[in-house]
Amino acid sequence: GALGFEKTGYKMGSKECYEILSEISYKNNDYKKGYEFFKKFVAYKDSILNDESAKKLIEMSIKYETEKKEIENAKLKFKNQNKTILNIVFLMAILFLIVIFYLISRNTKTKAKASKVIHQNELIKQKDEIRENISNDLHDQIGSGLTSISMTCIQGIAEHQRQMPIETTLLEKINMKSRELSENLRELIWATKPENENLSSLISNIRNYAYTFLENSGIVLTLNLADNLTPYAINSETHRNIYLILKETLSNILKHSKAKEVKINFIADTNKWFKLEVIDNGKGFNVDGFTDRNGLSSLKKRISKIKDGKLELKSEPGVGTSVMIEGKLA
Repeated sequence: GALGFEKTGYKMGSKECYEILSEISYKNNDYKKGYEFFKKFVAYKDSILNDESAKKLIEMSIKYETEKKEIENAKLKFKNQNKTILNIVFLMAILFLIVIFYLISRNTKTKAKASKVIHQNELIKQKDEIRENISNDLHDQIGSGLTSISMTCIQGIAEHQRQMPIETTLLEKINMKSRELSENLRELIWATKPENENLSSLISNIRNYAYTFLENSGIVLTLNLADNLTPYAINSETHRNIYLILKETLSNILKHSKAKEVKINFIADTNKWFKLEVIDNGKGFNVDGFTDRNGLSSLKKRISKIKDGKLELKSEPGVGTSVMIEGKLA
């Protein structure tokens, strides 16, 4: 049996067999065999103990390595977590600096913009004061002088009407010229006043001038003006050019058209676009034969000074004429 266990490598079985054989040999007083069996028993016993010790050692080694690896993994995980936290803190710090930089930059730009606005307002105020002073000086000095000349001419005409007809004619020319200059001066003074740089003032000026100019002409005037719009600021130069175009158009109608009716249409919108149309039922003319010598060049020159300005002239002999301008008010 023991030999069989030895061949199969079953040490526990061999140990037990040799222990039993040793006891049997000692009981039969065969001490020599008993001793031999006992030595093999002890040898197997030691071998088994060594195997168990080695097994325990291996298990302990495996457990140690496992724990060591777990500790290393835990350290690596902790290190990675710390690295992640540091990265987050770093990114937050960068983001914080960016926000601070943005706020400082925006504050600086806001201050610069506010300073620029203040400076522009001061310049506008100074400009308005200068314009107001110029208009007052023109009115007080030149205006009063022209009025004095006109009054003198009227008195001279009355005194020499019968006695000196040639001089009377000359005085009448002087009187007409002084009145014309006075009217032009009035328009210039009006154009320099800041309070006239708005839509309401333009509409009012169109209405007043048209009624005054055609008052004693026998021409029936019809006005369709955009009175319902909320007033807003407009460009003073545009204001002046629209007015002068209207003035020249009405003057041409009165001089050449023999019209009985005149319609003036003016519309505008909140985007500061406008359209002015002057229509008469006069004798009309052939547009193809209309040259710059007839005043078209002057109208073109003025419309070119208006932003996005357009001029459209329509006329038909025996029907009448239409002059339309459009563009931006500012």
